[in-house]
Amino acid sequence: MFESHIDFSKDWFYLLILGSVMFYFIYRILGRWYKNGKIKILLTTLSTLILTPLIYNLIILTILAFFFYEYHPTREFNKRSWNENINDRHEMFIDIVQSDTLIGRTKNEIFNLLGEPYNPFDLEKDTSSTWNYNLGSEGHGMGWKFHSMIIKFKNNKVESIKKWEAID
Repeated sequence: MFESHIDFSKDWFYLLILGSVMFYFIYRILGRWYKNGKIKILLTTLSTLILTPLIYNLIILTILAFFFYEYHPTREFNKRSWNENINDRHEMFIDIVQSDTLIGRTKNEIFNLLGEPYNPFDLEKDTSSTWNYNLGSEGHGMGWKFHSMIIKFKNNKVESIKKWEAID
């Protein structure tokens, strides 16, 4: 059910420091209720042995969560903001998909609404069935995440919209 991921051969020093600090505080807290030194030492030792690995794992998980936490703000689609803030377009992607803003529109309508796709081309001569829009990038853990929107056309109308992400 619960597996401890502590490797005592590598983490013994940190556990010793944490256990010493915990022993001190638990001993002080139990000293308020127990005056008998043997019972107080026994309860303190047992509590320290049980709580030290649990608190150590909690500290490690908290640190990892801090580094790998992802916050994805969302905004409503706005043509002006789309054109001005290229790096924040990914925040509008969910609204674009949920509101069906693009589904069923022609290439000319998409071009007028979103502007030119990532790879420039001549709209009058375009025969591709896929357009790619840069949705910007954001910090991701200790690296970067790059977002793109892929629009697929069928019979010159938008058939599907997908998001593509690359993590560096």
